[in-house]
Amino acid sequence: MIAPDMLDFLQVVGMLSNWEKINAVQRMQEYIMAHYREEITLQDLAKAAMYSPWHSLRAFSELMGKTPFEYLRMVRLSAASRKLRNTSTSILDIALESAFGSHEGFTKA
Repeated sequence: MIAPDMLDFLQVVGMLSNWEKINAVQRMQEYIMAHYREEITLQDLAKAAMYSPWHSLRAFSELMGKTPFEYLRMVRLSAASRKLRNTSTSILDIALESAFGSHEGFTKA
C-alpha cells in the first residue's frame, strides 16, 4: 500500500507534469500564430515547446484533439477567410500569403 504522503507527492508530480505539457502546447500555439505564413516543421514546434519532436506531437494531439499541422491548417484557413471577406486581394495571392504554396493547395485545404 502506498503511504498517503507518497500518494500526495505522486499527485503533485503528475499535476506539474500536466502543467508542463499545457505550457509546451501553449508555446507551440504561440509559435504557430507568429509564423503561420511561413513553412513550419515539427522540429520548429519541438524547439518552441522545448520537447522532442515525438513528445511535442503527442502532447499537442493529446491536449488539442488534433495534430499541430491540422491546427496550423485551421489557423491559415481562418486568416485567409478573413482576408477574402475584408479585402479585394486575389485568391491566389491570399493562398500564397497564407503559405499554402499554390491555389490548388489552398482549395484542397
